[in-house]
Amino acid sequence: LPADKNNVGTLHPLTRITNEIEELFVSMGYDVVSGPEIELDLYNFELLDWNYGILADESVLFIPEQHFEGKEQLRKIKFYGNTTVIGAKAFFGCKKLQKIELPKKIEYIGNFTFEGCESLSEINLPDTIKTIGKSAFKDCKSLKKLTIPPLLPEIDEETFSDCTKLEKVDFGEAKITKISESAFEGCESLSEISLPDTIKTIGKSAFKNCKSLKNLTIPKSVKAIEEDAFSDCTKLKLEFKSNRREQVKKLLEKSGIKNDQKIKFNGTYITVKKFLEEPDNKEEPK
Repeated sequence: LPADKNNVGTLHPLTRITNEIEELFVSMGYDVVSGPEIELDLYNFELLDWNYGILADESVLFIPEQHFEGKEQLRKIKFYGNTTVIGAKAFFGCKKLQKIELPKKIEYIGNFTFEGCESLSEINLPDTIKTIGKSAFKDCKSLKKLTIPPLLPEIDEETFSDCTKLEKVDFGEAKITKISESAFEGCESLSEISLPDTIKTIGKSAFKNCKSLKNLTIPKSVKAIEEDAFSDCTKLKLEFKSNRREQVKKLLEKSGIKNDQKIKFNGTYITVKKFLEEPDNKEEPK
């Protein structure tokens, strides 16, 4: 009769512990994924900082909708990959998120993507961006300055509304044609903004309650200022580049600018009330 086979040796204690831990997490619904034995400093050290999220895989082209929604432990995000699309609500409500370094090839930021990121104080908007969805940065209450990407055709609805610490918006080389409804509403610290000469429409409540805004030049290209666009901008003086009195009257009609506020027309400051009372065919001083 053959002798009983004796097993030689046993599993290393660390291996047994690893197996038990894996079994425990599998029973809870997790998956076990194996990686290379030798890794980069990025993965073995930087990623151990749970407050710092790093999206480094170059194969990641799309961040799904709601992917990080409500992840309050996130404080910083840095992209190293080729991501071109960030889906709607991807970072919605990440209240402790302070800084994001967007990928250099990003083209699309979805609706509500960073809404409610109230600690976000710094973000770069790469020149490659072609679309920023509505309410994308709404309620980013710590954001102080922005540079609008040159390929962006318009500012969508409520994109930057209620960014209460936003002080400066730089349009740079952007060829914006429309600032949509409530785009900057409630940006009560906004004091510095210069509209591009490509803009045609300033939407309803676009700058409503921008209490710190004192001077704004309206380019000749503007054809429509919609209802309450500048309502409650009590310190604001608009300067119109158009010298067509009839056109400027039409722009002021629903703008939300009050009768006792002043505008600058043909190089002269005048109250809205007095300007509207003057005839359209009045001769201007030479």
